Amino acid sequence: MSKSGGTMTGGAVTTGRCDQHVPCEHSTATSELRLEVEFCGQTWMLGRDESLGFGRDSDCVIDDANRYLHRVAGRFRHEAGHWWLQNEGAHLPLMVLEAVGRPMVVLPPGVETTLWPGDFAVILEAGPARYELRGTCPDPAGGDTTGRSPIAPEPVADEADHTARWAVFALNDDQRALLAALAEPRLRDPLAEPVAVPPNRQAALRLGWTLSKFNRKLDHLCGRLARHGVRGLQGGLDTTASKRRQNLVNHALTHRLVNPDDLALLDEPTGTRP
Repeated sequence: MSKSGGTMTGGAVTTGRCDQHVPCEHSTATSELRLEVEFCGQTWMLGRDESLGFGRDSDCVIDDANRYLHRVAGRFRHEAGHWWLQNEGAHLPLMVLEAVGRPMVVLPPGVETTLWPGDFAVILEAGPARYELRGTCPDPAGGDTTGRSPIAPEPVADEADHTARWAVFALNDDQRALLAALAEPRLRDPLAEPVAVPPNRQAALRLGWTLSKFNRKLDHLCGRLARHGVRGLQGGLDTTASKRRQNLVNHALTHRLVNPDDLALLDEPTGTRP
């Protein structure tokens, strides 16, 4: 897995500060159960009796100058034979991508989820900055598998409030196909390094649409999301067309408006969708 960590602001990546950490010594008998977490070049190897918090002022200091970032945004820990990630913040969601093929998991504040064996990435947006931690979860085979089993996070208590704040709603096939065309590289490999979102003309060609049809549907979708409070989707002095497409793709993937199954829509003959 290609590993990187840092603060993404616009198209640039700047490195956040991580406090020096000296991993604890463990015997080879338990080494296979270590959770590996990496951020901005610093690596933590956690044993079953350890946890790792991350945020503005925690075990891993992501960015001590970002006032939008929680002191402790999240924490990795081990329990009942599995590694867990909990959102310990008050209002920022955590996004979890895993190489095992599960859909992106969005962790609202106070919610936790198990990490499945394999590579993973945790994404956090705070104010104008975007942060990413990478890691590898060990296979718990041979460990204590009693107690809780790997589960997805429970739905948030107030689904209506979740929808209003994060603009999560059903899309029609054309809207999902449009998002799939823009997000295709990241849908095919969720852990791949970010790449430029294709321009409108290329995405329209991929869908078999005219450019005017693509632009019309893109404007309609961005307007709908903007009315639900999603920023950066409408034109302005500081929002270029490419930035608008990037913001749209980031929101769609973060909140699972589109998923790898929607890639099948790209191969349907044009005009077959209702």
